[in-house]
Amino acid sequence: MRLIDVIYAKLFRKPLILSHEEDVDGIVSATIAYIKHPDAVVVLARPRELEHYPLKVGWMKYVKWDIVADLPCPPKTVVYVDHHKSNIPRAKIVYHDPEAPAAAVLMAKAMGLEENPLVKKLVEIAVEADTANIVSQEAWDLNDAVKGSDYRGKIFLVKNLAKQGLEVLKLSEVRKWIERHRETRENTIKLADRIRVELVMVVRICSKLDIHGRALSIELEKRGAMFTCIIVPEKRGRLKLHFGSKGKYDCSVIAKKMGGGGHAVAAGALIKESEEKRFYIELKQFLKLNKLKVFLVKSFDSIEEITV
Repeated sequence: MRLIDVIYAKLFRKPLILSHEEDVDGIVSATIAYIKHPDAVVVLARPRELEHYPLKVGWMKYVKWDIVADLPCPPKTVVYVDHHKSNIPRAKIVYHDPEAPAAAVLMAKAMGLEENPLVKKLVEIAVEADTANIVSQEAWDLNDAVKGSDYRGKIFLVKNLAKQGLEVLKLSEVRKWIERHRETRENTIKLADRIRVELVMVVRICSKLDIHGRALSIELEKRGAMFTCIIVPEKRGRLKLHFGSKGKYDCSVIAKKMGGGGHAVAAGALIKESEEKRFYIELKQFLKLNKLKVFLVKSFDSIEEITV
């Protein structure tokens, strides 16, 4: 679908927008760019697809992207908008500030829409979501809609946020996405209730559970953890690493070491299961610990502690 969209954009000379598909900041950044360029074609991607260019998306590095947001910068980018310390700008026009609370803040500036009322509201929501400080119901609803929708749903959100603003959150289909992810959030809190919180938390999810790794990291931090690493199994023998920090640790350092990236306070990486032992060695070196306690979560009612 994405390659077809790119070919269509090139054939009909439409602007190409590429943004992060997994979170509110990426969706809002794409929306702001789409408000500025309503004839554009929007494509969404995940950071790891642009960090390693797996075979099925290797074509992305050969595409000339007009606007790229909240992702690692492809080689042929015209305008690059991002706030990740670990991402290196390689575009003709760059809006890159690791101190910015969200890429959407920079996108509003890049598009000259800082005074647009809808854009201002969307930026506020993006900042709430990307700083893990969600306080408004609109931010929770948009967060859940993004997390609970598939790729087509996320494209729908981008286009309709641009056209009708936050009214899109009232649509029946969007409410289904919201309820779907709200249940996942509730399960995540349920799991956090069952884990004894320490200053350094490494949690290995061992089975398929309906939880969200980053949300679990945030929940444990709220309860006193200063560093969190949530390890979640993914398809094809991979493990997703979710890092979070409220103290002296820079998450982007260990994430980059494992082939990922992000911010000092939140970062992520994707590794093979066969690399798990090496990861623990790297993590102990990063934390300057001789031993590391790991919570093994086999189910909501079966949690073990081991030392590695």
